Amino acid sequence: MYALDTEAERLGESINQELVDFGFQDLGVVERPGLVVLRRTQMPAVLMELGFINNDMDNQMFDERFDEMVNAIVTGVERAIPLDNSVSKYGVQIGLFRHESNAEYLREQLESQGYFVTVRRDDPYFAVIVGREDSLEAAKDLQDQLRQEGYDTLIVRA
Repeated sequence: MYALDTEAERLGESINQELVDFGFQDLGVVERPGLVVLRRTQMPAVLMELGFINNDMDNQMFDERFDEMVNAIVTGVERAIPLDNSVSKYGVQIGLFRHESNAEYLREQLESQGYFVTVRRDDPYFAVIVGREDSLEAAKDLQDQLRQEGYDTLIVRA
């Protein structure tokens, strides 16, 4: 597992321990701030290599125990970065644009369909977020509705 910095290394160590408990061999965590997929992040970031597509045993594990593997990763994240329960609003991100005009165009389309939409600057991008739901369950329902309409979605804190 590769990490970006010391905070990410703590995240990586937590995830790594859960994966070792799951049954993976402990290969440790290596700090690699120069990796292209990690270096421009503005939050703790890790890169996990959990198997190889040309390995039959790895593929069998993915097929038979994928949900358990995901739960181990989630548990590692939750232990390293506890959730802040003071934030209680959720939205569904459906677009991320480099140009504000593209985000505003999508916002106008969605508002004409009756959705509550905000455009949030997430430098250097503009995120289009639908809804401001009080519960994660309500955000999941909104996400399902938007997916049925053909949008790629991501639940975010609004």
